[in-house]
Amino acid sequence: MITRRKFVGLLAALPVASRLGRAAEGAAAELPAEAFSEFSKHLKPIGRILELEGFYVWCIAPIEDAAGRTHVFFSRWPSAKGMGGWINSSEIAHAVADAPEGPYRVVGTVLAPRGPGHWDGTTCH
Repeated sequence: MITRRKFVGLLAALPVASRLGRAAEGAAAELPAEAFSEFSKHLKPIGRILELEGFYVWCIAPIEDAAGRTHVFFSRWPSAKGMGGWINSSEIAHAVADAPEGPYRVVGTVLAPRGPGHWDGTTCH
């Protein structure tokens, strides 16, 4: 199990990883068009499909049901807690839409932290 000390140490490495990622993006921009698949050339961004007032929303996992509706399970935490709020305030929620691009209706919370002494005591993410 990772300790908070190790986790914070890993967070300290993020600026370096970010610079490496930007360098890789720059290298990809220099690739010739034939380096990309025909499929990837047709992809277009659609923007955010799920935003909730007062919450940070991360890690959306979509599932299509037999009726063709899209269910998403996602992590959320109150934006008032800041970006670090996921550590002790994140919960897993469920939303559904008639199409993958939305609009989504939040059904409710699936899993929320129960507190010390439980496997889901602090972080449901």
